[in-house]
Amino acid sequence: MVEKTTMLGFDEMPIRLTNTGHVFWFPNILFQTACDINLRYYPFDTQVCTIQLNPLVSQTNEIELVLASDHDPFEEYGQNGQWELVHLFLNETNDQYKSILKFELTLKRRRSFYIMNVVLPIIFLSFMGILVFALPAESGEKMSLTITILLAYIVYLTIISENMPQTSIHISLLAVYLTSLVALSAISVIITTLILRLHHKDDSIPVSRGIGKVTIFLRGRRRRSSKIVNTQNTVVTLSSTESIDGIQDSDDNVTWEDVARSLDVFFFWLYLLITALSTVVLLLSVLT
Repeated sequence: MVEKTTMLGFDEMPIRLTNTGHVFWFPNILFQTACDINLRYYPFDTQVCTIQLNPLVSQTNEIELVLASDHDPFEEYGQNGQWELVHLFLNETNDQYKSILKFELTLKRRRSFYIMNVVLPIIFLSFMGILVFALPAESGEKMSLTITILLAYIVYLTIISENMPQTSIHISLLAVYLTSLVALSAISVIITTLILRLHHKDDSIPVSRGIGKVTIFLRGRRRRSSKIVNTQNTVVTLSSTESIDGIQDSDDNVTWEDVARSLDVFFFWLYLLITALSTVVLLLSVLT
């Protein structure tokens, strides 16, 4: 029970007196009850709720609870917009002293609302966060986009937290997924700050040899021999020092803008891989 215990019936409840001297009393009461739920697969969860009814102090020889054989338990059941009743099990038992009625309800959460308003927007937003690293630093909107996506994650995390029961026994996988996205987005703010700082760094400051080698590796340059025909139609074979894009593969030619662009490309593919894997794992976990 989730409310204070009260006496069965009320003072104004009438009784029926027949000419034979029999007195009939049909007490009734409305009460609220609750059961523990597992939020691990929210909002794709199915819950089993068990409700047990038995007299508080009366014994079996005084009050016996029985199920009406001619009564359909679904007759007075009304459809709920959030839960679907998929199974109802009724059982009556008697222990040594009390008569007990047990109701076992299998409830399945209706998913359409959550898919359209929670799950899909979060997934779309997660892949939108990758575009931070595809946006050129010259646009001037790189940091604004990063902060906006981070705030959007926090708003959705707040919405989900407010719509779930406050419990730490079972943690929703969707909440864990969204918290991970918040962490990734917060890290992307730090990375974006670093990339913008490198992009606008003075070119008079040389790029160290180690950073230059890493940049060349990230940009995927590879040496090759090629033949170029000059204006006199003479075939000239170049040494294997030219990259695919025509820029000599040398640490001295690497600028800070090259370093920033290389980091953008690297973290773009890294975030794409992490986001795709985490999304697939989430969907497989909650849908199976």
